[in-house]
Amino acid sequence: MAEYKNTLSERKHYHEHAEWIHDHLSKFFDDKLVSVFHEIPTLDLHLDVYFIKPENSTFNILLTCGMSTLKMNVEEQVENPTEVEFAEIMMLIPKEIEFEQVYSGKNKNDWIISILKQSAKFPHFYDTWIGIGHTLQAEMDMSPYSSETEFVGALVLPSVTFDKDFTEIHKNGRKVKNHR
Repeated sequence: MAEYKNTLSERKHYHEHAEWIHDHLSKFFDDKLVSVFHEIPTLDLHLDVYFIKPENSTFNILLTCGMSTLKMNVEEQVENPTEVEFAEIMMLIPKEIEFEQVYSGKNKNDWIISILKQSAKFPHFYDTWIGIGHTLQAEMDMSPYSSETEFVGALVLPSVTFDKDFTEIHKNGRKVKNHR
C-alpha cells in the first residue's frame, strides 16, 4: 500500500489568521451571537465554520476559518495577486435554517456547511485559487450537494451586504478577504 503523503504539511501555514478572524468578528458581533462548528483534527487542512446570528438582520452568516491558513496559488495574470492569496468564504442564509449542535455531515442542513468546507479546501487540494466570479460544482456528475437540495454548484460573489471594513482583514502586511 502506498504511503499517504500530505503535501499541504510542507507548505507555510499562517495559523495566526484564525486568531485574526476571531478578533475581527468580535469587533462586529457579541460573542453570544457567534458559535463555531469545530472540525475534528484532520491530516490535511483544519477548517472550522463560524455560525453568526446577527440580532437586527434578516439572515444568519456562515464563515469559514482555515482556508486562509495557506496561501492560494493565484495565477500571475491576476492583477495584484497578493491581494487575493488569502481568503475565507462567507454565506448568508435565512434565519429559519437551523443546525444541530455538532456538524456531522449527516444532519438535515449539514449540506450547507459542507458547501463551504468543500469550497474552502478546493484551492489547496488542487493547487489553485478561488476568487470573485469563480464557480464550483458539487460533484463531477452534477448531482446535488444533498438529497435536501437541488443545488449543484456555488458561485463566489463580492459582498453587497457588507463594507470592506467587514470583508477584509488587514494585518502585518497581509490581507484576508471574506468572499460571499
